[in-house]
Amino acid sequence: MSPREDGKITCLVPVYECADRLADHLGTVRALEEICDEIFWVVTPGEDNSVRMVQNVLRARGGKYLEVPRGLYEAWNSGISRVTTEFIYISTVGDAVAPRGLVSLRACLQETGADVCFSPPCLPEEKKARRQLRDWPVFRFRKELGAWEGKILPPWMVAKLQALSGIHSLLGSCASCLFRTSFLQSHPFPAGYFHYGDSAWVYQNQAVARLVFLRQPVAKFSVHGPSGRTVEPRGVERLRWMVIRRLALQTRGKAAAQALRRMSACIRYLDAHRGRRPARFWWLRPKLLAVRLQKVLQKGLFAARIRQLIPAGKP
Repeated sequence: MSPREDGKITCLVPVYECADRLADHLGTVRALEEICDEIFWVVTPGEDNSVRMVQNVLRARGGKYLEVPRGLYEAWNSGISRVTTEFIYISTVGDAVAPRGLVSLRACLQETGADVCFSPPCLPEEKKARRQLRDWPVFRFRKELGAWEGKILPPWMVAKLQALSGIHSLLGSCASCLFRTSFLQSHPFPAGYFHYGDSAWVYQNQAVARLVFLRQPVAKFSVHGPSGRTVEPRGVERLRWMVIRRLALQTRGKAAAQALRRMSACIRYLDAHRGRRPARFWWLRPKLLAVRLQKVLQKGLFAARIRQLIPAGKP
């Protein structure tokens, strides 16, 4: 058996100035030792006590340690490039997965040969956080994803759902994902996309990544408050153009490409004219209402046209 087909999992734990949350997260990491072959700490030195806390854990329980410069996805990629097990799980401080949930994700990858298995996070009890997660694509498109549960999603379906999700990743949180190491090493997370590199990863790999969905939640995601970071409309459009260009290369995809291009232009126009702090009922202004209705029309056309590219006879 190849080392790449051993069923083993490495738990990658990125750490940067999170001492206030790291103590609680250590319990999650200890639980994952039951199923993970290796715990790999990828640490960026900072102003707090995080580095010392990790070093104490290493002395007591063992594991691997890598010190890296600042950069969220760059740090992830540095650790991922050194993993030797078949699968890799990214355990962000504050998030938690049940060991049996990780077993379910692995079983699905082994059965299907997929590159990523993802599921929705557990919904929190707090109403505001619950509403925030409900807007995620993994919940918004749960019915469509559920029809393909346990099967590799058609690439055009992935492209459609991610394009309709804008800046939000179809995969949801990495807390609910298990990756095949070899694929992640050959398709690392892109840098230069600020805090939405995981979304950009889906856009970049829409045509080649074999994704499989499980509807049963296996992990808890720590819902953060507003970060204060904004995404320029052009940034989202830049991502959607990855789908538009791919569609335009196919005769049958040109109509879908045109609809997505028009939908994206409408969104850019609306974002530019509503401002950072939109006035109440801003969208009722005649011109903006007309553009908003056009956006809805083009969105429906895009979804209908791209459905024609998905193989018939499937769920």
